[in-house]
Amino acid sequence: MFLTRFSLALFALIIQATPAWPQAPEPLFGPTQEIPRDYKSWSLFLVCNPEWLLDERRDDLIALYHRFDAFGHSIGPDHAAIWFWKTEDRDALFGDTPPGKLIDVGRSATYCARYGLLPSEGPHVLITTRHPDDDEPGDRSVLKLNGLDPDDIVTLLAKLADQVLVTGLQQEDLDSERSWRRWLGAAETVFDAGFGWIDRVKLAIDTKFFTLEIEGGR
Repeated sequence: MFLTRFSLALFALIIQATPAWPQAPEPLFGPTQEIPRDYKSWSLFLVCNPEWLLDERRDDLIALYHRFDAFGHSIGPDHAAIWFWKTEDRDALFGDTPPGKLIDVGRSATYCARYGLLPSEGPHVLITTRHPDDDEPGDRSVLKLNGLDPDDIVTLLAKLADQVLVTGLQQEDLDSERSWRRWLGAAETVFDAGFGWIDRVKLAIDTKFFTLEIEGGR
């Protein structure tokens, strides 16, 4: 995927003008920066498969970060969208630094293990109403992308963000059955949109209201 110099420059300006927290989304730089707690829900983009450390994945990772950033904004200011960068040098995102020094696969793997997520079914988008470091997992949803091509992940996240806005989900907290049903409805709309690759995607929802798993193109 080709990123123009303009888009990278714009991304740099946004990153540099943005305070570390509290706000949504929340890119975390370095392995010691803690996930903030002053939110009502959290989504984590988890890359647990070391395949993403290959050099040719670099531009794909930056593009995915852009889209996940937009997805995090769509859910609303009380929701934190968490992305784990390994580097503490933000300028490294705009040079030739290899993915292995950019993205923190090890930290993602910690949360994949905590939530019982298989690396082979990733990348994953985990949404939870409890802080990810709490002992109790809380109500949660996992989007399993099953090795989907980066361009298709970008499309999927864009369509989900559209549906979140259309359904009004960004105006609610994920603390009611109605909110989780809206999230399910948003995903089902995208799953039914006829994309040829959608059958590789799975959505699992595990809440006190209901538990289910659906597949795209079902």
